[in-house]
Amino acid sequence: MKISEKLDYLDAVELEGEAVLSELFAALARKEYQDEAQVFAQPEEQVEMRTTSLRIEAPRLAAFDAVARRFELSRNEAIAYAIESFISDAINGYSLGAAESKPNPNNLNKAQRFSDERDSLISKLDCDPDIQADIKDISHNDAIAKMKELI
Repeated sequence: MKISEKLDYLDAVELEGEAVLSELFAALARKEYQDEAQVFAQPEEQVEMRTTSLRIEAPRLAAFDAVARRFELSRNEAIAYAIESFISDAINGYSLGAAESKPNPNNLNKAQRFSDERDSLISKLDCDPDIQADIKDISHNDAIAKMKELI
């Protein structure tokens, strides 16, 4: 079974869909070091894939590949996680900064201001509603963690 499938299973079943990526890898490590036999679920559906290319400094790519190999990830799988992490960090980081910086005439608490800014940012992105929903889903776990910190 691919590592991405294991991480998806851990996220859905053991972490109840509320973990950020670093928490998923922590759960994976706990499984490996506890020598627990685990039956992982099978993937439900195939998603359309697109090919892309990028230029990156050779030492950085070698470091990326070394970390990916440690977790039995292909370069494609690791880049997919990196993209998801970027989306989540960009959306939630910007939303947090906006919530902290904008005036608060309605005296909303920090968590509500963050949530409102996040929803507003995602709704204004130049993409169709299905992609906006995907962005919301990708960044959800980190958003929940940030909101818990703000409460």
